[in-house]
Amino acid sequence: MVKVEETTRACVHTNTLIVLRTADVEGKRRNSGGDPVTATLTYNGRERRDGDEHDDQLNPPVSVSDMGDGTYHIVFRVNSAGEYTLDVSIFGRPVRNSPLTIRVSSHQTMLWEAKADFNQPVRVAVAQPNNTFYILDTGNNRVRVLKSSGEVQRDISAACLEGGSAVGMALLPESSIALLNWKTRSLSIINAQAQPVKSIVFSEFQYPIDLAVDERGRFLVADTLKIFVLDSSLRPVFSFPANDANQHQTITCVAVGIDDDILVGTTSSLLLFDGGGRLQRKIAISPPETTTKSTVTCVATCPLSSRVVCGVVDSRTNRAELSVSSYKGDFLFRIDSKGGRLRRPSGLALSPEGHVFCVDHPTNSLRMYKFR
Repeated sequence: MVKVEETTRACVHTNTLIVLRTADVEGKRRNSGGDPVTATLTYNGRERRDGDEHDDQLNPPVSVSDMGDGTYHIVFRVNSAGEYTLDVSIFGRPVRNSPLTIRVSSHQTMLWEAKADFNQPVRVAVAQPNNTFYILDTGNNRVRVLKSSGEVQRDISAACLEGGSAVGMALLPESSIALLNWKTRSLSIINAQAQPVKSIVFSEFQYPIDLAVDERGRFLVADTLKIFVLDSSLRPVFSFPANDANQHQTITCVAVGIDDDILVGTTSSLLLFDGGGRLQRKIAISPPETTTKSTVTCVATCPLSSRVVCGVVDSRTNRAELSVSSYKGDFLFRIDSKGGRLRRPSGLALSPEGHVFCVDHPTNSLRMYKFR
């Protein structure tokens, strides 16, 4: 006896997971695999026709993974909303609940939200392997640590968090935390007990706004006009402006890319630099037909999927969304957050499972969406 069931919300551009569970003739769940499971997905029940220009839409590819414990993961991703039919068979015979009707939404809705008495949260980081959230809760002069469930675990307070002016945060080895303060123009490191380890005040900082740390241990500090690169001992190494076609742009955020590339968000674009500060390309954050500019408010990279996620705010409508692009530079889609609109995404963290965690400054919340 087998049963197939939908386990994730079906949305365009992201993976939908269907789980097939098998049991023996007595109805007891099996704990071994090896069955020849096949799955076929069709759009509106229509079969593939030779020469049909919409083949990829009518019969999208489906993957079946034997988990070795009596369950099988069936995964597909489609780019068109609508109704699909999933046929699942073993030994050529349909399983229970097959065919399964799946309605794919055009909207990427919020999957989870935590409101833990935040006041102007501006950054989020996720510590593995327990998915512990670190929220830079600037208005409360603290870093609030949440369990994966959203329950408050503890609060971290330190002198470098005072004044409601901490704007950047990065997790370091051995549970240390790097913190950037725009008012004091300081970059500080505290240990797991919130005791100061090292701190610098850098006179060249004009208005420091964001912080990231790459795999080499270098500190990347975003100022409104330059990106400053400091070594692991907080000694300045070099700096570079964010220029696109020799046009000046105001910097808004910074993040680490693949192989220690540097992603820089600005008031009108998302730029990719190599580790030496040389411009590589511009990453599209809007569909080609878009005429208005968007400000990039935060950005993060997923090395597993080579996707880039960034918060964007339309300069004309002031509408906030999350934009998903390929690392090669192509725009893929927008997460419109229908049902719980984002207003000013200020910090992002990505999980290996394909989730993006976003702190939204005006709504004082931490939210989760799917980006792949």
